[in-house]
Amino acid sequence: MKKKNILQIYDKRLAIDWDDQSNQNIARIYNYRGIEISEPLHFTNCKEGYKTLLRWVKIVAHSSLSTKCSAM
Repeated sequence: MKKKNILQIYDKRLAIDWDDQSNQNIARIYNYRGIEISEPLHFTNCKEGYKTLLRWVKIVAHSSLSTKCSAM
C-alpha cells in the first residue's frame, strides 16, 4: 500500500526518473512547494553519468545557497 500524503521535512527534494524514449535518467530538484529550482539533468546509467549527477547537485546546491544569502 502506498502512502498518499508524504510529509516533506527538508526544503529541497531530488527526484530521479527513467525516460524510456531517451534511455536515460532524468534528475530534478524541487523546493518545498514542489517547484523545480533548476533545469532537469539527463544522464546515463554509468559511472560517468553518476559523476555528472553529483557535480550537478553540488552546483545547484551552491547556487541555491548563494541566492538564499543574497535575498537576506
